[in-house]
Amino acid sequence: MNLTSLFEKIAGKQKQRDKARVNDFRALVRSIGTGQEPDADQVERVLSDAGKSLDDLRAAVELYQKRFAMRTLVNSLPKLEAKRKEVERQLTKADEALEAAEQHHTETTTPLHGRLEMLRQAMQEAERSRQQLVETCPDEELRQRLADLQRRYDEAHDRSFKLRQVINDCRTWAKSDRAEAANTSSSHKEQELRERAEHRDAKAAECEQELAEVLKQLASLEKQMQAARRRDAGAVTRWPRRRPGRPCRPRRSFDNSVPCREPPGLANPGGSAWAVEPREPRSLMATVKRGKLFSIRSPK
Repeated sequence: MNLTSLFEKIAGKQKQRDKARVNDFRALVRSIGTGQEPDADQVERVLSDAGKSLDDLRAAVELYQKRFAMRTLVNSLPKLEAKRKEVERQLTKADEALEAAEQHHTETTTPLHGRLEMLRQAMQEAERSRQQLVETCPDEELRQRLADLQRRYDEAHDRSFKLRQVINDCRTWAKSDRAEAANTSSSHKEQELRERAEHRDAKAAECEQELAEVLKQLASLEKQMQAARRRDAGAVTRWPRRRPGRPCRPRRSFDNSVPCREPPGLANPGGSAWAVEPREPRSLMATVKRGKLFSIRSPK
């Protein structure tokens, strides 16, 4: 008998048994880690053969589950990479669309902003002219009335702006109070918030009623100011135009009076003298529209 070969054979058998014990332990860990429930006697036998304790088994199972989760993530890398490229492509497309839209917006709005600025300047100039018309009105009483109407209009306009602010704030705060009341766990706090919201809604409704009256007042003041400005326009006096070298053709006044002499400063080569005298027109609107702010009557 060759002792060397015998011991080598025994050592080989022992290695195979050790390897089988390790494989049985790993198989037990894998089955528990994937959710399978092994037999208790089998677990005890495998642990005894492998020289492992229950804590060793628990630690091995936790490590297996952690490595399994990491392996799953690693295996998903190709799909994640493909999705990343697709999202980047969509972002690039969206950025290009946004850039084109911004360019179109700039090209469209740039001239509009220029026109808007010109209109604002023209409106400011018109407002200055309106103020100068009031200041240069020859009728002292009318000038004071225009100034008083403008002052009352400005006060009403400021009041309407403040009322709109109060209404918006009250509605916003009331909505916030109701949202907070719906999420609070205290019944006392909820009741307090809902009462405060109702109070703010009532305040907003009161301001809305006042705002309606202020808007009516603004409309009335605007009509009065327009009427006063038309009356101010009636203070302007113009002479009728005629062709050079020709006598002034007789005209009749708005009340169908007899024609009169030519306006002062206009020589009448025909020999007849016609005079035009300013008068208060019978219908101011008709006078302004027709451009005639004088009456014609026959000389005495």
